[in-house]
Amino acid sequence: MIPYLALIIVILMLGVINRETDIVGRPKRNFCVFFACVVFTFVSGFRADTVGADTYNYQQFFLWVSSLNFSEVASTDTLLWNSQGTEVTYKYFNWLIGQFFKNPQSITMACAIVLAVVLFLIVIQQSKDPWLSILLFVCLGFFQTSMNIAPSCIASLCVLLGCRYVIRRSLLKFLGCIALGCIFHYSALLFLPIYLIPKLKLSFKFVLIYLLCGFMFLPVVYPLLVNIMGAFAPDRWSQYLTVSRINLSQLLVWLFYFVLFIFARFVSDKSKRRTVELDLYNGLFLIVGLAYALTLCSTSFSRIAILFAPFLILAIPEYLSIVKSRYFNKRGSLANRSEKYLVLYCNHAKTIIVVVSIVIFAVRLLVNNIGMTIPYEICF
Repeated sequence: MIPYLALIIVILMLGVINRETDIVGRPKRNFCVFFACVVFTFVSGFRADTVGADTYNYQQFFLWVSSLNFSEVASTDTLLWNSQGTEVTYKYFNWLIGQFFKNPQSITMACAIVLAVVLFLIVIQQSKDPWLSILLFVCLGFFQTSMNIAPSCIASLCVLLGCRYVIRRSLLKFLGCIALGCIFHYSALLFLPIYLIPKLKLSFKFVLIYLLCGFMFLPVVYPLLVNIMGAFAPDRWSQYLTVSRINLSQLLVWLFYFVLFIFARFVSDKSKRRTVELDLYNGLFLIVGLAYALTLCSTSFSRIAILFAPFLILAIPEYLSIVKSRYFNKRGSLANRSEKYLVLYCNHAKTIIVVVSIVIFAVRLLVNNIGMTIPYEICF
């Protein structure tokens, strides 16, 4: 628990530097994000195989794959953990790393580096508040999750990197990001429909209505749907569709995400501005909510929810930025002096989000061992 709290302290210290970005400019902000990603790489890459429920399995899988010849990688299977269901492309990624490094810690470090690079690009290119995005990445549990199911999380972030191409309506570049994610995990294919979300122009009011209906009716009709979904889902995925016990802890995580998103949306409510970004974030919020509604039937859907949920690190800063951007003119001064309180209101909202996120994160460390990443141990 202490290493994760120390990580938060480091990010808060970077936040002090981040406050000076209006004076010193963009390079300093980029440095803060870069330094945070380096810290993530160190913490994740040098973790022991006991940190993360599947870390040991990934390392043993790496040792097996790296011992094969190139021609054997795609065709050879064994009783080793999950080998029959592991993506061929991820096998070759393991094999490639194994040609240079034989230590099983190598694959852990390689995945940590890839994740940090993709996260850096996402935050620098798309976030309206890079420091807040970095903080939310940790406090919302995504960093610890990435130390448990690294390939899935890398795939998710690769698609999140492609969200800028959804906004720009650049289909080929978006498909390129999907393909990049599929190298690590085929779950990136689940994100293909999000390219259509901006066309739907989902209003926030209708999103809430759909969520209410989802939580009311999906648990009822799920037993009827599971057979239909099982007929189309690959064999390795259909096993996760079976009805299982309800996990209330997942619903508490959803409640936390829901409150943060609603609060950020409420702060920007005075602005009637509507953009492609906001339409996309509304649609992703709906997908995450419906996935959590399905956890009432099968806890496996919590993994789908956590794959889509990282959009929050971009959505919340986007909402908070709306108030400021709307009430500043081209010269950077307030368009209406009487509305200065709105900017102050936005700053207070950010403070509230930061404080609440850190408190909830600390509570989760005490009561919920995210991805079996507690206690944290270093590999040497």
